[in-house]
Amino acid sequence: MTGRPPARGVQLLLATVLPLNMGAPAFVGAFLLGTVVLGMSTTEILANFPGGL
Repeated sequence: MTGRPPARGVQLLLATVLPLNMGAPAFVGAFLLGTVVLGMSTTEILANFPGGL
């Protein structure tokens, strides 16, 4: 372990402490992971979200 909390733990902490929907930090996390780590474009990231829900 690198000493950093897992992303899901950060999302849970933010949603617990702040009046946020759990999906909001998850959405931001998906964009950060997709753009920074995986080098994906915004169009590619949005194409993987289930828009039909």
